[in-house]
Amino acid sequence: TRYNQFLYVMVPHPMVLWITAVHNRYHGACWLPCYLDLKTNQGQNIIRLLGDTGYYSILFFDQSKPEKCANVMTSTIAPAQRQLFTDWANKSKTIKSTNQAMLSKGILKQEFEKLKPKILMKLEAAHTDYPTDISG
Repeated sequence: TRYNQFLYVMVPHPMVLWITAVHNRYHGACWLPCYLDLKTNQGQNIIRLLGDTGYYSILFFDQSKPEKCANVMTSTIAPAQRQLFTDWANKSKTIKSTNQAMLSKGILKQEFEKLKPKILMKLEAAHTDYPTDISG
């Protein structure tokens, strides 16, 4: 089962926390958080690309053969969320940089820790090892 959610803070520094979790009943949850600084070209490009495409791929590698991808899962992004990406990217361009990206990252990390138990409950309630997409 896959889960994704995106959290955004505008101040003190515009940043997105892109949360992906992959879960199965035997191994539990694997958390894949990614922080996107929306004052950088890379952060802007990634969030806009996610909004435009509406999905992303998760690549899995076998530990015994890490040079070759063993499996690929696709995770979709809800249309309402995709529209927010454009809004966030546009707003972030107008905000004056405060050089406090680490403070925003800390705020997002705290929110993530609060959300983890709720996300885990959703994943466990789905109780399937078949590819299932759940969005927050």
